Amino acid sequence: MRTSDHGLAPAYNVQLASDAKHKLIVDVEVSKQPSDSHHLLPALDRIQERMGTFPQQAVADGDYTTREAVVGAAERVVDYYGSWNPIREEWIGHGIDPAYHPSAFAYEERRNEMICPEGRRLKFQCIQQRAGGLQIHVFAANREDCRKCPKRESCTPQNAMVKHGRTVSVRIEPEALTHYHRKMETEPAKAIYTQRAPVAEFPNAWLKDKLKFVRLRPAGSSKHRPKRCGPA
Repeated sequence: MRTSDHGLAPAYNVQLASDAKHKLIVDVEVSKQPSDSHHLLPALDRIQERMGTFPQQAVADGDYTTREAVVGAAERVVDYYGSWNPIREEWIGHGIDPAYHPSAFAYEERRNEMICPEGRRLKFQCIQQRAGGLQIHVFAANREDCRKCPKRESCTPQNAMVKHGRTVSVRIEPEALTHYHRKMETEPAKAIYTQRAPVAEFPNAWLKDKLKFVRLRPAGSSKHRPKRCGPA
């Protein structure tokens, strides 16, 4: 399995799901997938299969809280609480003047168009569907508008031959994620999230400290392994 230092090692990722009221482990999964982000929704599905219903609420830390997890929990009617690790997507400007950053373009809902700082209109082109319900709306300016624009070198410097007009993309997040962010800003949601550590960490600490389940030998202890025999 891939490790945190980007190496490879014979290891497993052990996942536990525990019940807040009774402090019981309700699901265990052993995986070769190193990232926790892939494990929340399968755990909810296994709990539903075992218990006959999804949990009313689920709490997990930022390693599990992705767009896909939040949307998937909402689809399963699970009230999900988690810390959000924002992915800072750096804007690659390609020499574009900050005055012509995509945020400087205004959106006109009536015509579904973007308006550049120089007043030119960018028409809607397409919607790109991404994982977790994210949509990327793409708008493009008319080629001739950009060719004649005196600010062309500031707005689209790498388009020297003006083979196309300036394009701008707008991210449209799914409603489930927007609702989740609003909810997690409230004090009741923050109070619920504080329950995560004692509910989730205690079983792991008990297994490691009391039962010494730190390393597991798949072939048993060394003294019980069969001896290798050399040639007669």
